Amino acid sequence: MLRDPSEANKRELALQQRKAKQIINKNKRIWEKPRIETIENSYKNNTKLFFEKANEVKNGFIPRSSIMKEDKGTLVSDKEEVTKEYKKVF
Repeated sequence: MLRDPSEANKRELALQQRKAKQIINKNKRIWEKPRIETIENSYKNNTKLFFEKANEVKNGFIPRSSIMKEDKGTLVSDKEEVTKEYKKVF
């Protein structure tokens, strides 16, 4: 896609980037939800836990990439295929 900057490839790249951003945002919401509930429940009872979880949420979510290149150069996003490729590398 990047080597051939045609309009179709640019649109495809933008679409893939949008999908990746949606997945990252979804994972962030899943990651934040239990922490926010813990913060709400421990506000008056356990201040140490409250500030630990508040700092976790404040410092942010660190997305983990689940995409890897195969030997041929194609991208793999299936979890099982990524683990196979990871095992090949290490």
